[in-house]
Amino acid sequence: MAMRQWLDRFADDVITVRERVNREIEVTKHFRAHPTRPVFFPNLEGGPAVGNLWATRDRVATALAVTKDELLSRLMAAQTNPIDTHVVEHAEFRKNSTTDVDLDMLPIPKLFPKDAGRYITAGVWVAEWQGVRNLSFHRIQVLGKDRGVCRIVPRHLRHMYNEAINAGEELKVAICIGLDPWNLLAGGTSVEYGVDESRIASALTQSCLGRPVDMVRLKNGLTVPAEADYVLEGRLINETHEEGPFVDAVRTYDRVRKEPVLVVDRISHRDDAIFHIIVGGLDEHFMFMGMPREPVIYHAVSRAVPHVKAVRLTEGGCAWLH
Repeated sequence: MAMRQWLDRFADDVITVRERVNREIEVTKHFRAHPTRPVFFPNLEGGPAVGNLWATRDRVATALAVTKDELLSRLMAAQTNPIDTHVVEHAEFRKNSTTDVDLDMLPIPKLFPKDAGRYITAGVWVAEWQGVRNLSFHRIQVLGKDRGVCRIVPRHLRHMYNEAINAGEELKVAICIGLDPWNLLAGGTSVEYGVDESRIASALTQSCLGRPVDMVRLKNGLTVPAEADYVLEGRLINETHEEGPFVDAVRTYDRVRKEPVLVVDRISHRDDAIFHIIVGGLDEHFMFMGMPREPVIYHAVSRAVPHVKAVRLTEGGCAWLH
């Protein structure tokens, strides 16, 4: 569903900040004041935006029509037995599409005073290289109207990027913003190279909602989740730039690194698009770091002991460090 529909679904929980809000720092105080409640900014500079939407397991479970206690087993089954997605011809975000790219016009915030700039934090990347598709999270620091520098951690997308550059090519990518929780969980999943995380999302929705995930093909050839509010089509080029500092999961400033540069060629969005913001070190960030790792830990522990009741990566360990 669209982000606006999810806000309507959870209307009793939503905090709406109706006054005009600047993109520089101002949003963060509202997110930190209500870390487990969705905070909606209808008048954020650049356009409507929301954060903390998926900050609780209760809301994720409700979206999937299961109980909170069922989430682990359903996600574990989806990771073990992925299924094909359903490719469709239509997506609402195609209604507004332009190659006249200007990232400065979007509601992309600067979240903390010493952050290097304004950051896209809730984008799930889709990339394909030699028949392999990957979904993953990577933050983007805005450098200009059509350029950003991206913290690409040394996992599957970095491997694809390195292979493309070594072959003398650029890596085509798409960044999807405003996704349903099953695609966000898939984006946070770490599986072996070659496994398509969108098929994990599809298995999860088939199990919980009785239908596969809908995907749509972009003009650049990539296939992405059809329900996105925003989609940025672009290329990782053979150029690097300093990225950071930026407040990450443990609420300290991550160090500056040389990282790949993204060139955005096209922006598409829904008529009523809402920009999704994830704040580093808050509960929504922990949700998509921690929950996708719990099935992996469950399987590992199950091989060593007779019975595992449950696995829970906690907020106290930043959903990662325990």
